[in-house]
Amino acid sequence: MKSAKIIGRVFLIFLIVLGTLLVGFMLFFEQIKSSLIQQGVEKINQQLLAKVEVDPNIELSLFEDFPNVTLIFHEVKIYEPGTEKDPLLLASMEKLSLGFDVIDVVFYKKYSLEKAVLFNGNVLPGIKADGEPNYNIFKPSDSKTTSEPIDVNFKSIVLQNVSCSYFNRLSGQAYEFVFNKTQATFKIHNDTYKIGLDGAVTINGITVSDNTYFKNKKIKLHGDMSYNNEDGVLTLGTTTVAINESVYKIVGDVHTQKEELELHVTSKTGEISTLLSLLPTENSDWIKRYQNKGEVYFDAAIQGKYDQYNTPAIDILFGFENTDITNPEGGQSIKQAVLKGKFSNGAAHSSKTSYIEIEQFEGSLNSNPIRGSFKLTDLSDPYLLIKAELKQNLKDLVAFFPIDGVDSLEGKVSLSFDFEGLVKNLKKREDLEKITTSGEAQIENGALYLKSIQKTFRNISADLIFNNTDISINSLSFRTPKSDIAVDGMIKNVLRKLILGKGSILVEGSLHSNKLVYEDFILPVPSGKASGEGSMTSLMLFLDCDIRQLHVSNLHARQVKGMLSYNDSLLMFSNATMNTAGGEVAGNAIMKVKLPHRSKYLTLDLAFNDIYIDSLLRDFKDFDQTFISHKNLSGRLFGKADIFFILNPDGKIVTESILANIDMDISEGRLRNFAPMKALSRFAEEDQLNDVRFSKLTNQFLIKNKVITIPNMVLKSNVCDIELSGTHDFDNRFKYHLKVPLKNLSKKKQKEAEDIEASETGLLGRTNLFLIIEGQGDQFEIKYDKKRLGKKIAEDLKKEKEELKNAFKNEEPEIKQSKVNEEEFFEFD
Repeated sequence: MKSAKIIGRVFLIFLIVLGTLLVGFMLFFEQIKSSLIQQGVEKINQQLLAKVEVDPNIELSLFEDFPNVTLIFHEVKIYEPGTEKDPLLLASMEKLSLGFDVIDVVFYKKYSLEKAVLFNGNVLPGIKADGEPNYNIFKPSDSKTTSEPIDVNFKSIVLQNVSCSYFNRLSGQAYEFVFNKTQATFKIHNDTYKIGLDGAVTINGITVSDNTYFKNKKIKLHGDMSYNNEDGVLTLGTTTVAINESVYKIVGDVHTQKEELELHVTSKTGEISTLLSLLPTENSDWIKRYQNKGEVYFDAAIQGKYDQYNTPAIDILFGFENTDITNPEGGQSIKQAVLKGKFSNGAAHSSKTSYIEIEQFEGSLNSNPIRGSFKLTDLSDPYLLIKAELKQNLKDLVAFFPIDGVDSLEGKVSLSFDFEGLVKNLKKREDLEKITTSGEAQIENGALYLKSIQKTFRNISADLIFNNTDISINSLSFRTPKSDIAVDGMIKNVLRKLILGKGSILVEGSLHSNKLVYEDFILPVPSGKASGEGSMTSLMLFLDCDIRQLHVSNLHARQVKGMLSYNDSLLMFSNATMNTAGGEVAGNAIMKVKLPHRSKYLTLDLAFNDIYIDSLLRDFKDFDQTFISHKNLSGRLFGKADIFFILNPDGKIVTESILANIDMDISEGRLRNFAPMKALSRFAEEDQLNDVRFSKLTNQFLIKNKVITIPNMVLKSNVCDIELSGTHDFDNRFKYHLKVPLKNLSKKKQKEAEDIEASETGLLGRTNLFLIIEGQGDQFEIKYDKKRLGKKIAEDLKKEKEELKNAFKNEEPEIKQSKVNEEEFFEFD
């Protein structure tokens, strides 16, 4: 018990002494703090060849990394050494911490750098145009200095969000990294830099010979390297680079003074998606979706001079054997796949001799074979060879290799395809014959659903033959819910579009249909901006059509023939003829689709021949009005019409947009049980007015602002001869002015009208009566036109007619030539 008390007292005394020493040391440290900062900065500056700028508020911390004392700099800028005037920036850092041994600093005035933390910075090392490195910022060890040199032996360097961009101005090589959170060691001894790295790094790209490798790759790096500043040799020990599940080993040397390197990169484990994405190919993001299980290999050798006149030899072997490749999203796999590939920059180490080749690819998708090969040589003037062969279920194929915009695809496809030729020969029309393609494709029992346009196509059947850059259509047919389509002809410019992305794809030939329903092809209103604008403008059609039945809204036509063309959102149906309503309609129809909302601007130039009016009214459901129906009016229609209107995205006519100029002849006309005519019973016998017959009626009708304007015309009938003019709007409001000769009336009716003020006697002594019929729908009244407004109306309509013609010309969309200009269409250089 007594001994315990003694121990407790000793321990208490120890704590008091320790606390006293600690407090004393802290007080002493605070007293010399400013002096240590000044001495530390002076020591660092004495060892630097470079200009440095920092925030003047430098901190010194005892506890940030105890037992080290830490100098903390903010907003650090380090410039390239040897450039007195307008120096170039070598590095910038938001925060830089340098750790020294506290005992050495306080008691021995010795500054030994042991730890550094770099936060939010950018480092730009490289080889200058004169061949000298720009990163030798420390003075050589034998430099005459007034004090002891700083011992640089970083046991720990932490790089957090620090980017590094290395550029060799002689060789044109570039390396771009971002150290996300990386631990490193760094030691300088006898002009040798020893570096160790362990952590996460993002490689933005490594560019050699204009080819970029490792683009946007996140890696885990572990390895040691050393750089001898005297002979300029960077030696890589066994360095491992992990990319996803792939691990690559790198060994070799880089001789910066001789500008030579010898590197060897190997891997025997990894993912196909990672392997292929390392190659200098563009648009390889789609590869990321695939997973593999099997033997994957990668073996790259980079060796030789890399100065401004030379590029090192680059030879890469890659591939896999007995590998299953799976698309997890689609749930399909290519089994037992084999791929043998290589990349090389050739004997001259240049783009001219570079090539990439897939010597062999084989596998089976759902027990159906896929085979192919690929070779691209002379990257300065590319020569391309492609071979492909497959027999597949389309459902399996699209599940493994998704096609943008295709939501469902079924059926069977067989394909054999060979392509050979210079890519540049796709650029000029006269060189297209130098391209060699062969092969064919067949599709059976196909079905396609496109969610973006909410359309389904069934019974797809195709027999296609590849011919140079085009595809011959022996047969292509499909069905929509209510329509059937069959096409034969050519699909032109396909390979130019796929390989170069130039020009448009043209479908040229004949279209046949037993029944075509326009509503099957109306596209839905897009929810936002038209993302499909590019795809719409990259397609052209030029088809000679033969349609047995055509249904467009209420129009039902037979034996429809004409030339259908589509180019740049302009759809034309020219030199068309069709049978409808017992007669024939001929002319041209032009539809301009306005993006992004897909409103349609239509211009019709039509000629009518022997159209039965009652059938026309019946087919169009009396144009949604009851004032005059197919039960009231009949006759045979001849004439022509120029019509312009807008369809909204739902396919409905914007009535305010309708402009029309219609020249009309009606023969064998008959007007039965027409209420306004029956209301004239005061001036004719009622039984005669129930069935008015007229041999011929000729006039020109004008439509604008939802108003039908009827210029003055004479209606010669079995009851009486009537002059008529007026207006009738789309809301079924009307106002007609009539001039009725009294001589045509019965004697009883003439006697009743003799003293009416709204009458006049002509030169031949004939008396005419002026009337107005005005109302809406079935509600109307007949009154006398005492002011003779009918005459003024007839004069005003002449002016209105000219104004309408001018308005129609202004609204009419540009009519393009239907003949294809190949130089313009294919965008040849």
